[in-house]
Amino acid sequence: MAVTGGADTPVRVSPLGRKPSFVLIAAIVIAALLAIPVYAETPEEKAARILRHVDDMWRGASSHGRISMQVKTRNYTRSMKMEVWS
Repeated sequence: MAVTGGADTPVRVSPLGRKPSFVLIAAIVIAALLAIPVYAETPEEKAARILRHVDDMWRGASSHGRISMQVKTRNYTRSMKMEVWS
């Protein structure tokens, strides 16, 4: 859309006026607000998360153990040994 100025020079006017800059600023503000985390972790939840992580780290992916057991009664004594993997 062209409008003639005072010296017969065409001046271009946006059909939306100032709305593009307002829309741009509004989009930036909304994006900034969405970037802020809505959920904040409480100290108790943070401590529980850290302890779970440490427990998982110490547990490892596999384990190995040797177990022995001895049973004694009046009539007999028995012992058993086992080796386990997981």
